[in-house]
Amino acid sequence: MAKRRRRQWTPEQRKVASDRAKARGLGGKPKPEVAAATPEQVMIAEQKARGSVRTQEDLRELIGKEEQDLVDTGTVTHQRPGRVAVWKKTPQGWQRREIPGTALNQALANGFKARCPDCGGECGDGVNDCPGREDTAFRRCPVCARPIFDLDIQQDTVGEAEDAEIRDESFSQTTPTVRTKVKLEQHMLAYHPAEAAAYGIVRPTPGKQPEPAGVAP
Repeated sequence: MAKRRRRQWTPEQRKVASDRAKARGLGGKPKPEVAAATPEQVMIAEQKARGSVRTQEDLRELIGKEEQDLVDTGTVTHQRPGRVAVWKKTPQGWQRREIPGTALNQALANGFKARCPDCGGECGDGVNDCPGREDTAFRRCPVCARPIFDLDIQQDTVGEAEDAEIRDESFSQTTPTVRTKVKLEQHMLAYHPAEAAAYGIVRPTPGKQPEPAGVAP
């Protein structure tokens, strides 16, 4: 039996055969799967590429207006790290915070996120700016229009009642309506005392009142 001659392949024929085999899923080494970068990894890479920020200030403004006539005009250049927005976990949900770029790695290691986990995006820094959580109740100051949010978290720190102890739920179970009203009155007494008096809001009498009989020290 005659020995079969081995086929001689030209470089062009080898390339064509290799392309056909790859098209059919045969031959060749499979490409390794590359994991997608996390938002935190993307943020770190962007911060490294961004680098520091250069700012300039007028020299006379830094020295002071009273000495402007004593110096020549000029500018002072500052080299500062840029600021980045991250999200921090709070009792009211994830809140936006701006931090120096040099603190980014440490902040992410401490649990900060590159995006808001509540909505998955980059929402604003307002209390009710995140579309991924329920809005927080608030009142608005009638004088300066500042919003007064109900950010108090009710916690049971007293523990279980004793056998002879009387519990009044009115002291432990308040509502957003009551809490925001108290905070608004405190705000007006501190920042708008004249208007507070016009609204009938009176500051509590200073000084410690004597404890009634039967109250344990």
